Amino acid sequence: MLSCIIGDNRINLLNDKYDNIQLKKWASKNILICPACGKPYEYCHGKIKIPYFRHKDKQECLDIYSESETQEHLQGKKDLYEWLIKQDGVSNVILEGWLPKTKQRPDIMFIFNGKQHVIEYQCTPISSEYYERHELYKASGIIDIWICGAKNYFQEYHKGNGNKRLNILEKETRKYYNTVTRELFFLDKDINIDDKKFNSEKIDLKRIKNIDLSYSNNSYFKSRRKGWVTEYTYKCNNSFAKYAKIDNFKLERMK
Repeated sequence: MLSCIIGDNRINLLNDKYDNIQLKKWASKNILICPACGKPYEYCHGKIKIPYFRHKDKQECLDIYSESETQEHLQGKKDLYEWLIKQDGVSNVILEGWLPKTKQRPDIMFIFNGKQHVIEYQCTPISSEYYERHELYKASGIIDIWICGAKNYFQEYHKGNGNKRLNILEKETRKYYNTVTRELFFLDKDINIDDKKFNSEKIDLKRIKNIDLSYSNNSYFKSRRKGWVTEYTYKCNNSFAKYAKIDNFKLERMK
């Protein structure tokens, strides 16, 4: 986790500039607390990996939906949080806020256009659990936006495998974020996935000079097409996945 409670204050590792020594000292005194269950955290940090908090004894937490922290998940939350606080019309952005009513701790909570929203960056594949969590948000009047981590959910493409079976969450959200390239990408809603499979075709833009992407609304690849840098897009049942650099992406397009 990237946040914790100390006394009446919330520590956000992305906002607060606390010294590693100080955080370690507080952790040794058991005063860095999990917002969900009230049990102590330890502070983990290194020279390369993103610092984070975790339960000391890995005891059961009230947050039954939490997933194991990976560097992809930590980096994705960091990128999405830093992107979100710059968006127009967004307020009350809270990293890993706790919702006692539904016993959920979304990755990011925020207000947009006067309505409560959450973003869940899901790196561990889930299926039917998505519906349970989605319905809990819906019953509480919260708009939930789910984004899949590209490493696990889109790994078939990275391996060059032409076939991929869509997970339940992927069928519903069709949104992915790649922490390495800092790209958000979306599967076209017109893709026929009734058989739970679709085919992808890698296109090497270094070798194809005059590829027609006009109907794909893919401004990122259009702008890069003239360069001699190898870039890829995916052709799915005659439709393209749409890419956008997160720094240039507007929240309105997330819906």
